Amino acid sequence: MKRTAKKVRAAAGARTTISKKKKRRNTVAPQRAKDSVSANADQPSSSPAAKTGSGAHGLITRWGGHEVLARDGFVPVVVTYLKNAGQLKPHPLSPVETLFVLQLMVHKWDARAPHPSFKTLATRMGISLQYARRIARDLETKGYLRRRMRVGTTTRFDLTPLFAHLASHVQSIQQQHAQGESDINDEPDDLA
Repeated sequence: MKRTAKKVRAAAGARTTISKKKKRRNTVAPQRAKDSVSANADQPSSSPAAKTGSGAHGLITRWGGHEVLARDGFVPVVVTYLKNAGQLKPHPLSPVETLFVLQLMVHKWDARAPHPSFKTLATRMGISLQYARRIARDLETKGYLRRRMRVGTTTRFDLTPLFAHLASHVQSIQQQHAQGESDINDEPDDLA
């Protein structure tokens, strides 16, 4: 049966709509720059928008203006995590554990626990599969990660304990700073 061009376009549009809904639900669309890609993507962008430092263009500008670097998207990371991961008490995160969490965040698109495979994590980090499993086990032992093993599919990595511990750590630091400031204000003026 022959289909008219109009019907083919309509069917393709319906598939695209369904595909977009699925993609939004199951994955995060990479955040991409809106400006046009230069003829040679390895060269810094010469578009005025890329130099402004605003929005997605600011991201590309910070990474040397190379649009190709943002092709796969980016991961929003709170600076608080980067500043405090190595100071968490009683168990600071090692640099490799910090990177492991960042790799998990690549797969965390909403409140649900990410579920990349250990093979994916190991490959991206340039480590062995056994070492990736050991890092997860260590994070679990420290109380920062809960692994939910699933039969026939990948493990879910629940980072909720880490986020709660990080928030508690930051609040503790803020209270210490506030207490320190009030102690300074309470001291008698010895200039008199």
